[in-house]
This record gives sequence, C-alpha cells and structure tokens, in this order.
Amino acid sequence: NVLHDVTNQWDVEQERTRLMSAMQENESVAVVGSFDVAWGEEERIFLSDGFRRIVAVNDSETSPVEETLMSFVSPHHADGIKSFIENMKKSSDRVPFIFQVQGADGTHRIIRGTARSEFDPLGVLKGTHGVMRDITDEVDIERTLTITMRRYQCFMQNVRDGIIFVDRHGTIKEVNDILCHKLGMGRSEVVGNHLRTIVSKDWSGLVKDRRHKNVLRWLKNLPSGAEITLQQKNGSTLPVSVHASSVEHEKDTVMLVFQDLTEQKSHEEKLETLTGMLLKAQKMEAIDRLAGGVAHDFNNILTSIMGNTNMAEMELPEGHPSGPYLSEIYVASKRAADLTRQLLAISRKQMINPKTINPNMLISQLQLLLERTIGSDIELRTELSASVGCIFADPGQIEQVVLNLVVN
Repeated sequence: NVLHDVTNQWDVEQERTRLMSAMQENESVAVVGSFDVAWGEEERIFLSDGFRRIVAVNDSETSPVEETLMSFVSPHHADGIKSFIENMKKSSDRVPFIFQVQGADGTHRIIRGTARSEFDPLGVLKGTHGVMRDITDEVDIERTLTITMRRYQCFMQNVRDGIIFVDRHGTIKEVNDILCHKLGMGRSEVVGNHLRTIVSKDWSGLVKDRRHKNVLRWLKNLPSGAEITLQQKNGSTLPVSVHASSVEHEKDTVMLVFQDLTEQKSHEEKLETLTGMLLKAQKMEAIDRLAGGVAHDFNNILTSIMGNTNMAEMELPEGHPSGPYLSEIYVASKRAADLTRQLLAISRKQMINPKTINPNMLISQLQLLLERTIGSDIELRTELSASVGCIFADPGQIEQVVLNLVVN
C-alpha cells in the first residue's frame, strides 16, 4: 500500500468550506453582497453574486476571481484601498469603508460596508470578510437634494419679496433675509415666534382671535394680494400685499409671500397730488376762460357807453348842468375799461397792441390790482426810479409779466 500525505490539501478544503459558509452568512445579512479574501502566498478573492453583479464579474461565486481586491477599485481611490488593506492585515477590528468600484463594463458604483480580518492562534492572518451594499442611488439622491437645497436657499435669499413659512398654530418656521431686512429684525427675532409679532396691531387681533384658532384656515381664506401692514422693529409699519399658498407634502404649513407696497403707495400719493394739481389747473383754466369771455363782452358794453357819452357831450351846449355828469360817466367807464383790459391780460385773450408807455405809470396803475391779488397779509411796496424812460410795448403783456412775478 502507498500512503500519501494530504494534510495541506485537507487544510485547503477546510478553509474553502469555512470561507463559503462565512460568505453565505454574510450574504444573508448584507443588503447587496459580500467578499472574502484568503491571504496566503497569493491573494484569493471570493465574491458573492451581489458583488459580482456590481463589478460585472460572471464567474461562479464558488471559484476565486483572478483579480486582486485593488483591481476592482477606481484609480482615484487606489491610495485609500491600499491603506484599507494594510489595516485589515494588522487588526481584527471591524473597519468601515466606502469606495468607488469599477466593473468590467466600465460603469462606476459606490459601495459602503465593513470588513473584519481573522487571525489564527499564532497571530497569522487567515482571511478578511467584508459585507457591503451599493449606495450609488443614495449618493445620487443626496447630491440631487443638495443641489435642490442650494437652489432653494439661493431663491430664498435673492428674491425681492419677503417669504415666511408658518405652521397651523401661527409659528414662523422659516424666513428669508430680505424680510428680516425690511422688518429691521434678526433671523432669531422672527423664527420661532408667532405670526402676530410681525403683523401690525390692526391685523394682529384677527390672527389671535378665538374664531381663528387654526391660523392656516384664516391664512388660506385670505384673498390673493390682500393688503395688510407688518410691524417693523423701529415702530413703523410696512404696507405689503400677501399671497398664501400650501406647501406640498406639508399639509400643516403655509408659505406667505409679502410684496412691499411702500414704493407703490408713494407713487399713488404722488399721482394723487399731481391729479389734484391738474384739477386745480383745469379749474383755473376754466376761470380764466370765463373771466376772458366776461371781460370781452363787458369791454364791448363799455365801448358803447364811452362812445355814446362822447357823443352826448358833443351835443350838449357849453356850461350845461349835465356836462359834469357825462364826464364822470366817461371817466368811470375808462377805469372799468382798464380793469377789463387787465382781466383780458390775465386770461391771455387780449390782442397784442404795442405802444409807447411809461413803466412807472403802468405799475402805479397796476398796484391796486396786485394788492388785491396777493392778499392783505402781504405788504406790497414799490420803488420807482424817476430816471426811467418810456418803452414801446404792449401794456397788457407788461402787466402780465409783473403780475406773474408778484404772484410767484
């Protein structure tokens, strides 16, 4: 009989059985898969079906793969896997890891898991067992959420309108910087406080009214664009229009958007003032037209009176008792004609009729009208120079210029 020593072969088979048992146990616990590494003269790796699907290895899980553990990791994680392997060879502690692996098809996946090494009683490394799961989709979702959150924060902090989020009890859960700035408050003075702390007294009563215990119901019933006033920290009020909308997937939260109406209100006030000035100007224009029309008709009547008075004086014999009366009528009519001419000058309906005039005499005759125009609370004094000569101009226009200077 020939006997052969198969101790080493027996040890190998036993180790293989142990590794397979451990791998099956890990596979039942892991989310995706597991791997086992047998350390010896050469590294042997056993991969579970889950791991093989990730790295696109189609060999049977009962046979080791030809690649090393490092060959599955993406190149930019090479230094990390080297450090991980060195730690595994030195300690039996369970070590977490996260790596990007690269399969035969060129795809990249991110795995997260833990690994632990086993040593024999003499401290010789026997093998390393690892469990892992594919977190690529989770990382993608987290990345998408991060981008979405950054966009949300960018929108919240750069939008021109004030925004707050309020729960069903009226507590402010979130606020953007622009509203804090407009209220003159810090973020900590707004977030966590009740809505009525930033609403003016005219509206805060409705917010805390017993009939509106559910603030959300009251806010949702507000018409879109309703005008309310907010209370600023310095005691002033801020006119705003409010738009309330429900937050999707958060049924107990309402988003309130406040549009500052300060500039709009200022424009409305200016428009109202300008409208009043326009109406006043239109009234003055109507009065000017009326004065011009009346003065024109009255001037025609005075012309007839003065003409008939002259003719009557010519018909009377010299020294007739009625002569002085006719002269007085003529003088009074001439004064009335001068007043009519001034009214026509104000209404700018007088025809241009330039002639030689004395400015001092013109202003002296105009002084009574000027005093009546500016009122009794203003004193009017004239300082006329004796050396002023005559000018050739339309008396009505000169009177208009002087009248404008005095009135303005």
